[in-house]
Amino acid sequence: LYQRLGFSGAAPTSSGGIVDLDRTFGGAALSWNRRTTTAAGLPLMWSAGLEANGMRDGRNGYVNQNGSQGALRRDETNTATDLGAFAQFDWTFHPAWQLVGGARASRVRLGIDDHFITAASPDDSGHASYSNVSPVLGVVWHALDSLNVYANLGRGFET
Repeated sequence: LYQRLGFSGAAPTSSGGIVDLDRTFGGAALSWNRRTTTAAGLPLMWSAGLEANGMRDGRNGYVNQNGSQGALRRDETNTATDLGAFAQFDWTFHPAWQLVGGARASRVRLGIDDHFITAASPDDSGHASYSNVSPVLGVVWHALDSLNVYANLGRGFET
């Protein structure tokens, strides 16, 4: 991404009026599913998995000299990674009723490595990590072939 903003960004503490962003990202996931029955012959499905994702941004900012690239005002590398593990189940304990539940353990790490350090723009490098376990539990009533009534209770996780 190369973008010219509507201001110069010439101030010593500005990150610039021209943005030059280079982003790479990727991830992988592995999951396991198993359908079985309980001792009473009722359906039970289990799932478990792992996920890993990462993103790396090279961010540069320059003075916008009437649309031309001027002096460097920002040079940093931003990273974001997340790792997650989850398990869930879906149990039909009666032909018209299902119980669903699960949990996800997540770890997110964010980082900034500042490469543009001056007297007016000190080192802004830093890292932060967040982790959480998010549970969910719900019940589904299959009232009709075309109507399901459900209730779920869970906890989310945002960084």
